[in-house]
Amino acid sequence: MEVLDRAASVLALEGAAALTMRRVAQEVGASTQVLYTLFTSKEGLLDALVEEGFRRFGEALGRVHETDPWAHLRALGLAYRRFALDNPDYYRLLWSGAVGAEPERRPPGGEIAWQALLTAVTRVLAALDRPAREVEPMATAIWSASHGFCSLELAGFPGGDVAHEELMDLCAAGLMGAPAIRRARGA
Repeated sequence: MEVLDRAASVLALEGAAALTMRRVAQEVGASTQVLYTLFTSKEGLLDALVEEGFRRFGEALGRVHETDPWAHLRALGLAYRRFALDNPDYYRLLWSGAVGAEPERRPPGGEIAWQALLTAVTRVLAALDRPAREVEPMATAIWSASHGFCSLELAGFPGGDVAHEELMDLCAAGLMGAPAIRRARGA
């Protein structure tokens, strides 16, 4: 929806103070009354932005299906980065805190994305004959690494395909070597 895309762009590039119903109406060539009819308030517009961003994000990660667990996890990493690069305004919005998307209020797309990662990590750990209790901490670590990489890349720091492949290799190595790593640090 063009209204949401324009609003996401204003919010991502200029911040919450710049996002007004009047400004978004000007951006799309509509009256503010049209926007109030669609969203009832600025808060309604913000809720719609979060919902749309998480919907797109969930769809992007939910489309990943590979039979091999390792290929699945790698494809998920590629889909995560592709979403960030193709939807930079929504990506920044979802993780900026500008809209205060508390986890309990997160739209279904956020849960779809998280479940996609949990499933992928579960499959890899099962292939390694590792305990299920490691799934959530490993998934959180992988998400954090992917998020950091994409955020830095969008901010203009060097990234690219080769560096992203290296990140995914590091995540895979961590999954394979996690018990040895924990033993080495005395955990």
